[in-house]
Amino acid sequence: MKNNQILLGAAEIDITPKSPVQLVGMGRLFVAHDGESFEYSKRDNPTSEIHDPLMLQATCLCQDDKKIIVLTADLLYTVALKEVQTAVAQACGISEESVFYAVTHNHNGPCGTDEYIAFLCKQAAECAKQAAANLRPVIAEHACGKFDRLSYDRAEPWGEIDGSVNVIKFTDCETGKLVTMWWNYGCHPCSLSWDFNQISADYPGIIRKKISEIIGESVPISFMLGCAGNVQPSGIKRFTEPPQMYLGVPKGDFEMVERLGNCIAEAGLFALKNKSRQLNLTNLQFEHYNIDLPIHVNHDIEKMCEIRDSFINLNAPKLHDSDPTDDLLKDASKIMAEWVDDIIKQGDNEKKIRTISGGMISLGDIAVVFTPLEVAWQIGVRIREKSPFPVTLISTASLGFESYLTEKKFYELKPELRPYETFGLQVMVGFSYTHETPAAFEDAVISRMI
Repeated sequence: MKNNQILLGAAEIDITPKSPVQLVGMGRLFVAHDGESFEYSKRDNPTSEIHDPLMLQATCLCQDDKKIIVLTADLLYTVALKEVQTAVAQACGISEESVFYAVTHNHNGPCGTDEYIAFLCKQAAECAKQAAANLRPVIAEHACGKFDRLSYDRAEPWGEIDGSVNVIKFTDCETGKLVTMWWNYGCHPCSLSWDFNQISADYPGIIRKKISEIIGESVPISFMLGCAGNVQPSGIKRFTEPPQMYLGVPKGDFEMVERLGNCIAEAGLFALKNKSRQLNLTNLQFEHYNIDLPIHVNHDIEKMCEIRDSFINLNAPKLHDSDPTDDLLKDASKIMAEWVDDIIKQGDNEKKIRTISGGMISLGDIAVVFTPLEVAWQIGVRIREKSPFPVTLISTASLGFESYLTEKKFYELKPELRPYETFGLQVMVGFSYTHETPAAFEDAVISRMI
């Protein structure tokens, strides 16, 4: 190996649950077409039905004594973040800070039961080891396609969306053989209905399948969800009635999944064939960091303590009085209790903040930003435009679990006029972001690049 040479290896492994699990991402209730009648969906029950498998990809990047692992998984959020990072770090002989964990934000995957977490850690560690064992010098090419149909901005349905299909292709320097691809696109993988109680990878799985069909071989394809906080497939409609949770009409089906995935795959591959350019791969850098974001807290400390304790005691606010305690509720309650506790620890400070995790990888012409937030597409466009790197991928719903971050103008509306993205899950924990938060996030990310 030459000094300073960038080496890359990639692998893929199945992470489909082996026993019945509750699916997470679409809620437990749906509203009927009259907008009033509530019913339980089939997703109220655990399922072992598999429509298509869930996969995890690992990319190992190495330069001299620096080595990192990038994981991408067909999950809603980074299930068992610390446990997965620890398992992978131990398997590969690296630090936990060298492990970056991203997800597709798939709305038809499992919640984090103890059994599934143990299985996921085992599979992630094995996949990372395989990737690290197959390092080779690579050439990178980038292309940006466009597909802005079959999905829409749910805060402004009459408006445009970004639609950028960013693809980075890594090939073996010596053989010219394709090693892996990184795909980045901003649309919620929530194409399927509330009554589709089968495990599925949604459209990112179709993208991988379509690529394999077109190129005639199967290689690890990592899909990192772009800025999709306010973008979802056109087949899903919804009602929003603050301060309630997300309520929707189940209209999606797998035909929508296939159409969306196939079109995105074709747009990206067309761009690679016709307008790709080779990238400079030098100077591997990486870091994990925290960002402080301004928030508005809706209650006093005493009330916030009550909310925290309700989550700890599994008596959290529910959409329906008969909503039972189960694995899904346990999983969500643990996370939300931590959110509230972080705010309580700030005491009576007038200006409250929410500290979120983040991370970044830079590699010559490439920067990959990781954030747990579900970021609006407009924010993503501005970050890419301000970035000093020729190619910037933004991987959302990664390195943690947070709610939405949308445009400043929506936080300035009266509460009853605000779209769902201004409160989301935060309404259950008693805080919201403010009109100052989007700019604070953008500035923090760009400052890390510079």
